[in-house]
Amino acid sequence: MATPNEETTTAPVPANSELGAPAQPKTSNPDALACDSDGNSTAECLKHRLLDADEALNTEYRATMQRLDVAGQRELRERERIWIRVRDAKCKGYGGADRDSCVADMSAARTAQLRGYQSGEIAP
Repeated sequence: MATPNEETTTAPVPANSELGAPAQPKTSNPDALACDSDGNSTAECLKHRLLDADEALNTEYRATMQRLDVAGQRELRERERIWIRVRDAKCKGYGGADRDSCVADMSAARTAQLRGYQSGEIAP
């Protein structure tokens, strides 16, 4: 949150159509090969990838929220809730590693979108 002396901006919040969801989640997992070549289990590797993607998304979300006024924060919060429902619906049909990969991919796309939004690159 901005301190009383700091100015917050009323920047447009990314629209629902800009949620960063890939058209088709990955069903064959290229990360599995990289994990296997390192001697790590695929499941363990994907778990870390998912945790890293989630942490990066949460960091960008918090940074974006700090730049917004109260109305902008309310709008972004609602759009993020919608994005979570869309992500969960898109990844629901996948199981195990493919589901984790889908969630990580969508989280990475949303993080990039929020990062772009922070720097003014995303249109309203």
